[in-house]
Amino acid sequence: MASGKQVVVVIFLLLVCLSIFTSLRAQAKPECEPYHQALANIRAEMRAGYREPRGEILRDKERKLKEKIRLCLGYQSRTNNPNNLNQKKGKARHKPAVKSQSSTAVIMTKNADQLGNQALVIRGKFTGKKQAAWLRFYQPSEQCRQPQTTSLFAKCLMLRDKQAKVFSKQWDEQF
Repeated sequence: MASGKQVVVVIFLLLVCLSIFTSLRAQAKPECEPYHQALANIRAEMRAGYREPRGEILRDKERKLKEKIRLCLGYQSRTNNPNNLNQKKGKARHKPAVKSQSSTAVIMTKNADQLGNQALVIRGKFTGKKQAAWLRFYQPSEQCRQPQTTSLFAKCLMLRDKQAKVFSKQWDEQF
């Protein structure tokens, strides 16, 4: 059993180590201040509005400054991370689709609202063979393939859900 004095000494040493660690972090922050200021200026310029060629330049500068701040604070570089999708520009890396037993597929695609590739997760109503049978069974009407209004979209969803109940009932009776 540890005596009361030993516990106090251990706690004291932990506090000293913690204060040294946090003081080193605090000392690193003034070195990073120019990066923070430049990032604030770029964000202010972005909020003021810009046209697309300028926007690409600003977003690129913002990414580079974030990386510099990250390194200045002592964190690991994101550009050296093999899981980073933006590491190799020009070569899109695709995650393989999930096994056929799952109803989830992960597809890497360009997102018009974001830079780089974004994961698009598509989930089906069912899984495995039942999902494949559902895709053969359910054929949306022409107007439900690209609904023009939200009310039509809502009606199409209700129709799809009703069809899913009918399909599920037939599937359960079959198996």
